[in-house]
Amino acid sequence: MKKTIRKTLLGALAFAAVSPAAAQQAPLANTEQGAVGFTQVLAPGSTFDLGVAPASVASRSYHERVSAADLERGVDIVTQANGAVVRLTPVKGSAAANAAPGKLLVADLEISRGGANPVAVERSGALVADQDELKRSNPELFEDTLAFRLADTLGQGRFRLKAARKIAGGEDYMIQVFDKGSDIDLVLDAPRQHYFANGLLAVKASLPQRGLQRGAEISAALLGPGGQRIDLRAAVNGSAIDINGGLPASLRAAPGELWRVAVSYRDKAGAAPLYRDAELALAVGERTASIKGSTAAKGGVNVAVDVAAAGRYEARAYVYAKNAASAWEPAALLYAADWLEPGARTLALSADVAALEQAGYQPPFKLRQLQLLDQSRLMVLDTRTSDALPQFER
Repeated sequence: MKKTIRKTLLGALAFAAVSPAAAQQAPLANTEQGAVGFTQVLAPGSTFDLGVAPASVASRSYHERVSAADLERGVDIVTQANGAVVRLTPVKGSAAANAAPGKLLVADLEISRGGANPVAVERSGALVADQDELKRSNPELFEDTLAFRLADTLGQGRFRLKAARKIAGGEDYMIQVFDKGSDIDLVLDAPRQHYFANGLLAVKASLPQRGLQRGAEISAALLGPGGQRIDLRAAVNGSAIDINGGLPASLRAAPGELWRVAVSYRDKAGAAPLYRDAELALAVGERTASIKGSTAAKGGVNVAVDVAAAGRYEARAYVYAKNAASAWEPAALLYAADWLEPGARTLALSADVAALEQAGYQPPFKLRQLQLLDQSRLMVLDTRTSDALPQFER
């Protein structure tokens, strides 16, 4: 049973870990030159949405970077529930010059609560993860990492974690506390998943189960895949925190790389302090093209595209048609992709009208949604939802 619990602890730690990617000048994700098109006939009763999807994340954890000297003096750990998981990971490159890193062991740590005498973590009833097992599960991420689950008998609240010996090498450590037993989430919500350079970023943060406390320390930043940091404004607005900031025109990311909105909340007052950090991953990049209009053509629609950077672009359309009862219903998704050079260009969406008629749909066919994507840089660029979009005949 104990072995099973240890494996569960290891799995939870691996799942919760975040390893930042290094920013590099990556090649375009798709450089195919040929034009392609496709019609996906929808089954009766199907629904689809090309609209802008929101992004959301909830967190019951927090992290702090501490020095070896901090650990030797003792650092606070704050929990809202019994059985929190604590992880300590040395920060690479933080050891003192000409000093060999000293491997910290759980056996070196003591914990106390409420002014009581400190007790060795290993003798406190904590469930301790095997360091070698942690390293084998992810050698790059868990090098010299140690982790333990606080015993339920210790309760919850503010603890003091202290190194019982001097830490050789003077390394900094990242302490992460996973308050899994708590029911209090720091929630981040964004109205969409894609943002553009030279635009505005807007995210809301909230604590639905507890509410914001007056005097809490709040900070927010946009973190790039290469270590970039852009500080964001965080202002309490009723029951939520408005996170806002302008995105520089020079902001770039390699295809598929995500930026993170990181929010820190520290309510240090009172008998039940609450610490939470949350990170929301978003795609941030250039608006390399935009839809300038769409016009009906025989058996389809021509989409006018204003292209700022050469690449492979894709247009998608969500099409309604009349069924056998002459009622409008979702009928198909149309796709068209091609390599486009800068300037005024066109993507031609052609429907397989024969397949649509065979499925029981009849013209006219009407666009309900239209979307433009950059396949080379993996970005959704433009989405239109309107009754004014064109309809086309056979």
